[in-house]
Amino acid sequence: MLDPEVTKHHERLLIIDFGSQVTQLIARRLRELNVYCEIHPFQKVTDAFLDEFAPKAVIFSGGPASVFAEGAPKPPEKVFSLGVPILGICYGQQVMMQMLGGKVERGHGTAEFGRAYVTPSEERIDILNGWFLEGREQVWMSHGDHVSEIAPGFEVVQSHFPDWKFRAPDCTAAFGLHGALIVGAPLAVTDKNRAEIAAKLPTFEATLARGGEIVDRGLGANVLDSPALALADLARVLSKQPQFPPLAAGEVVTTGTVTDAWPIAPGETWSSDYGALGLQGLTVTFT
Repeated sequence: MLDPEVTKHHERLLIIDFGSQVTQLIARRLRELNVYCEIHPFQKVTDAFLDEFAPKAVIFSGGPASVFAEGAPKPPEKVFSLGVPILGICYGQQVMMQMLGGKVERGHGTAEFGRAYVTPSEERIDILNGWFLEGREQVWMSHGDHVSEIAPGFEVVQSHFPDWKFRAPDCTAAFGLHGALIVGAPLAVTDKNRAEIAAKLPTFEATLARGGEIVDRGLGANVLDSPALALADLARVLSKQPQFPPLAAGEVVTTGTVTDAWPIAPGETWSSDYGALGLQGLTVTFT
């Protein structure tokens, strides 16, 4: 049972320990910043524990395990629906990416042990203010596995590879970086055409062209059988998570990709066409 006095007087940060040698150091650095935190082994952190502890932020520590090992330690999936910041360190980062749809791989020459340096991307974020004052930060590496594809919705903001820089044209739409969301002209839905549009959504064909040459085709059914069904599923999920507001009229919701995601390069012009759906296509030139 958690101490009721602690629960009453402190906003708490939770450190989920996966066996790292530096977990105590993480906690000490936080306490030096006057942040109240507690370390708990991953086996103890259950859904019920999270409800009672109610952390304001969570850190996944590193550890000696591999996400490929049988019975590899994991946090409960509920931790990702708490609506609080989560920091994954080493193994903690790898297990988070794997659970959220990213990809972790072994080997390929990326195992690292010892000192390395991290450099920031060209697009700065507020959380890194005060860092990289001399252009890079020293870190210590000790891992064999690596994240080869980040989970959807995440962005790379720093890297330890020499001279690595991120630019918006380097991004991809899935398993990578999101540079911008471009929304075309809306298709008006009325009582008269509602049924017709709903019937077309699973069967319409979208084409994706680069420089006028079609490189991919896809059907609406590629998105959970229909974009409308994907939207309905999202609405159901949100209705079960009261910490998030429900969908409202006028909001923009992406329900998934009809075609595959393709890399882009500066100077390329891409266009889309949605066939019989009646939705206006887009043409975008990347600079």
